Amino acid sequence: GGGKGAGVVTGGQVVKLKQGKKTFEILAKSGAAAQFKEGKISVEDAIEVEGVFYDAHKMTTVSSSDLKSAFGTSDILECSAKILEKGEFSLSTAEKRQKMQERLDEIIRYITLNFRDPATKRNYPRDSIEAAIKTAKLKVDAEKPAKQQIDPILDKLREVLSIERIETDYVIKYHSKYGSVLSILKRYAQVKSVKKDTEEYFVCDVGISPSEFDRLMKELQKPTDGDFEIDAVGSGNEPKAAKGPSAVLKLGKGSKTKEKSSGKAGKTKKHEKKK
Repeated sequence: GGGKGAGVVTGGQVVKLKQGKKTFEILAKSGAAAQFKEGKISVEDAIEVEGVFYDAHKMTTVSSSDLKSAFGTSDILECSAKILEKGEFSLSTAEKRQKMQERLDEIIRYITLNFRDPATKRNYPRDSIEAAIKTAKLKVDAEKPAKQQIDPILDKLREVLSIERIETDYVIKYHSKYGSVLSILKRYAQVKSVKKDTEEYFVCDVGISPSEFDRLMKELQKPTDGDFEIDAVGSGNEPKAAKGPSAVLKLGKGSKTKEKSSGKAGKTKKHEKKK
């Protein structure tokens, strides 16, 4: 069975992991759990006390049979590494403050890059966004990724600041054999319409914000190996019929072409940025 408590421990940082009906705890050095997750330190350097406990403060040790059934091993360091990797832990006040500041910086950076003043058509400087966030008494969640918080933050921000999204419209064309393309587009762009122009090709109208463009291009490379076409709407670059499927793209008003990829039918031409 498990060991009895060896007194109460108050220092360090408790990391907990629930496996089945049982909760397993370890005592890590203060701030070490986050560093371990980022690969900066080893498990040996991360733990304050070597042991896995039912309650780390009371130091009631877990039986080797419980460890084995939960982690497939009774090796303390291996189990500790798994708990550090997947477990939950409370941050110190200083860590919380730092994490909050990092998340706030990330949100401000995202807004200054992807939104602008509709009157001047210029991006807001960082100071303006920071001041507006304070004026609107916005609460930022340090634990939530910035992108998940943007929409509610923008709703509040619009009460004190005139703001619009910067977005360029593109037409993207790809072969239907690349089934994952649409889900990638939905993740990194605003998909406005999707239509099948032939049995084999899909044509999508999308709006892409500046911060997502390079990431989207990179993600589209994976399933297609560059075998897709993208044109900025209104670029005036009507592709020639000789270039194959892209000839059917109907381009409307918009901005200049930023990106172009076209391959002859049946062949793959790598999608590259024009310098």
